Amino acid sequence: MRKRRISKIIAALLCAVILTSGLAGCANQGSVSTPTDTSAMPSDETQSLTATAQNSDAPVFMLEKLPEIGGYVDDVICNRRYPEFKDTLTPGENYGRLIPFVGSFRDYHTVDYETGEWSDETYSIQKYGLMTDKGEIIVDAVYDYIDIADNNDGSYIISLSLKGEEIETAASKLICASDGSWVKCGEEYAELYMYYVDENILVCTDHSEIDWENSTGAPRTYFCDKSGKKLFEFDSCYPVGDSEFKDGYLALTFFDDYLKYEYKNRFIDKNGNLAFDGVYPEQNFENGRVIARNGKDETGVFTSEGEWLIKPRFEYISEYDNYYFAKTESAHWIYDMNGKMVKIIYDAELGEMDVEAYGDRIFYSYSDYSQSRVRHKYYYSETNEPIKCKENETEVSGYIYDTEYFFCNDGVYTYIVNFDGNTVAKLNGVAERITKLNDEYFEVIEGYWEDETQVYNIYSRDFKKLWSDQIKNTGDRIEIWSGDDYVVKSYIDEESYNEMFYSPRSYDILEIETGKPIFENIRDYRTEKINGEIYYYVSDGTYTYTYAPDMTVLLKVRNENND
Repeated sequence: MRKRRISKIIAALLCAVILTSGLAGCANQGSVSTPTDTSAMPSDETQSLTATAQNSDAPVFMLEKLPEIGGYVDDVICNRRYPEFKDTLTPGENYGRLIPFVGSFRDYHTVDYETGEWSDETYSIQKYGLMTDKGEIIVDAVYDYIDIADNNDGSYIISLSLKGEEIETAASKLICASDGSWVKCGEEYAELYMYYVDENILVCTDHSEIDWENSTGAPRTYFCDKSGKKLFEFDSCYPVGDSEFKDGYLALTFFDDYLKYEYKNRFIDKNGNLAFDGVYPEQNFENGRVIARNGKDETGVFTSEGEWLIKPRFEYISEYDNYYFAKTESAHWIYDMNGKMVKIIYDAELGEMDVEAYGDRIFYSYSDYSQSRVRHKYYYSETNEPIKCKENETEVSGYIYDTEYFFCNDGVYTYIVNFDGNTVAKLNGVAERITKLNDEYFEVIEGYWEDETQVYNIYSRDFKKLWSDQIKNTGDRIEIWSGDDYVVKSYIDEESYNEMFYSPRSYDILEIETGKPIFENIRDYRTEKINGEIYYYVSDGTYTYTYAPDMTVLLKVRNENND
């Protein structure tokens, strides 16, 4: 969505009727309004307009149709469920669906640790509150952190928390259902951190008993149902990895000494019982398998059926797509997903090369760090021969991770080749890096920072160029990176780039498929993905806007609380 630009003449006319209002005065306003009451205007402008209207000799302009100038947007757009300030949620049954909103982006100045002087540079954090998905404020924006745990059924649990005691009137923690039907808040939950909701189980950790100054204490992990009722808990532990029950089990890290990080991982079932005595997993089960250690600190692969698929006798094991790479003192033992050994590669054979795999293909990679720019080489594991582009007999110089593709260039074109060296695409330009963003898009970077120039490209999954943007880093530094569903272009003052903290001067947010601006020249932004849909929170420095996934403005408030 491009920002609409209004001509200077029309903008000047509109300025005569802008109403200035604060957050407390925003009750019952709609998202678009057209004020007609001249009593709301400044007195001199009111008199001028009235005099013109009463002057019978004044010229009259008749228009068949009013010009398209877009909707007039008030100084503040918001509705409030409660007229008074609210820092907690009152449980209810008629909220509909609650979503977070950003009430302000706070700019913090940094300190030079050598001199103690405040820097001119700033970094920004946001202040979160809660609103309905219709744009009605329920909890004011006083919280620093937001976390959303999806229930995988259209509902979710929201956690809001403060980073300190900056606002004494605010509850230190607020955890609630997405429909506002229940809430947990206050100091009792101040250091309760939400991890994951699996079916009917919410996993949280409590850090309130840790005394960092005296080096005592450890976190506890609570398991609650989706109404917030506690089911069971464990002392001195927290969840491992993605914190999701898989195949009926969850891995927890149990600490002998939390502050010295002495621990062992164990599985529990959904009733809170310890499972698989003597098995210490590295992660949670995935497809019924997990890399784990036994009591002798030997590594193998364990199944959720309670058996060792690969017996524990290795230093460590890594998983590469369809293979397990098990390491002993002198060799890599390669097993398929069924635990069948398919290959042994000895270290003497590898030299300085690494073993990698994608799908059913195993290959070697070597990185040469002896030059100013790292050089990469790739070899077939079957023959130790370099992987080449058959079209021009050039060795590939890069691998596109999580794909079957390599690439090389001849100074003019970049060739995308498969494992067999066959060309699948030929791109204009010399690609320095190619990254798979998701199943639909590739990010292709051309050029070198040493030249102060790069070209950023987005390609489709079949390597058709969708759009590109040239980055010239002269005076101002421009950086581009991709999100899940959008691309961000940031503008940074070159002189401030090497500071410990630096803040881009502005951002553009672009459509990932077209490169067209969704927002341009914004001061700050955040996004939140809820049930697969993105909500945008953007600031132009004066106002903060909340946009629904369909790009409707749900909320517009003054961006206050800067220090």
